[in-house]
Amino acid sequence: MSIQAPPRLLELAGQSVLRDQALTVSAVEELPRVLYLPLFMEAFSRRHFEALTVMVQAWPFTRLPLGSLMKTLHLETLKALLEGLHMVLTQKDRPRRWELEVLDLRDVDENFWAVWPGAWALPCSPEVTSKRETAEDCPSTGEHQPLKVFIDVCLKEVPQDECLRYLFRCHHYTSDNDLEGRLVTKFSSVFLRLEHLQLLKIKLVTFFSGHLEQLIRCLQNPLENLELTCGYLLEEDVKCLSQYPSLGYLKHLNLSYVPLSRISLEALGALLEKVAATLETLILEGCQIHYSQLSDILPSLSRCSQLTTFYFGRNFMSMDALKDLLGHTSGLSKLSLETYPAPDESLNSLVHVDWEIFTPLQAELMRTLREVRQPRRIFIGPAPCPSCGSSPSEELDFHLCC
Repeated sequence: MSIQAPPRLLELAGQSVLRDQALTVSAVEELPRVLYLPLFMEAFSRRHFEALTVMVQAWPFTRLPLGSLMKTLHLETLKALLEGLHMVLTQKDRPRRWELEVLDLRDVDENFWAVWPGAWALPCSPEVTSKRETAEDCPSTGEHQPLKVFIDVCLKEVPQDECLRYLFRCHHYTSDNDLEGRLVTKFSSVFLRLEHLQLLKIKLVTFFSGHLEQLIRCLQNPLENLELTCGYLLEEDVKCLSQYPSLGYLKHLNLSYVPLSRISLEALGALLEKVAATLETLILEGCQIHYSQLSDILPSLSRCSQLTTFYFGRNFMSMDALKDLLGHTSGLSKLSLETYPAPDESLNSLVHVDWEIFTPLQAELMRTLREVRQPRRIFIGPAPCPSCGSSPSEELDFHLCC
């Protein structure tokens, strides 16, 4: 029979602290750093609201990455944490051990809370710094700086009446157009206050069509990541993307499943030209782009020298068009992942791939590509692949047939 290991003295001390209903900031300030994070996680999991409020007021680390806990976060728990932060920020004199400079609410990749607590004692330690952190997030000397809040904003499609009930309380609209305008105005007023917004995801709904300019022009600082997916854009919407300085430094652009077959892509080409020096990810999957539109974007695409990921599957391309497209990627030496559709010539009357026709065409496309550069990970064909079941995904961890 196995014998359970007795709790360590530090664990017993932490349990004792959590049982103290009169826990104060002064008491928390005496906690050793090696105990602080385990105690915080214990209070978090057990929903000790009073302890969380006090602990966040004496936070001895430069960052508080709540985003990695948001999936299981209880609203009352979040309220307790934010109340604690609010109390500190409204005080003229902050607690002695207060070091917090960044409140990170993003859905970060790293598991910050599994890191040995000792690493947190050194500000901006590489073991716990997010891949998206920059040097400016390190602690500074002198007076306290304003607290920075990092958060990803994602606007998803919801029923229209629900938009009205969570967003704002207004009634008696005169028309649908009036309703659409008021909704976009409400979103825009929020964006005006997001001075450091870096990522914007919009799952397009009807009332965004024709109003995108109103949203984009409210962005105050350069945007790094723009995702407009699963909906419709008017030509005037696409034109506005290249006209505002806030989109001049994009690193990631995702327009997946936005039908573009009926509009000119000159504006998209202008945007690609504008961000050619910074763009790393371009997703045009399922945009219903036809080969006749390629000439509008190929010259600017060929200049995107920093591009590492290019999704172009589920579009309608002839064999000649795909060859032309691959030829224009000769200068994209950093491409490490790319996807392309099966050529139209390999599709039967049911728009399914005829594999006897497709296989030699696929081999010819690969030969064409290898004449201009050496590909790394590439997928040419239908998705998911009928032979192996693999399918391109944003996780970038799939097996490719080619």
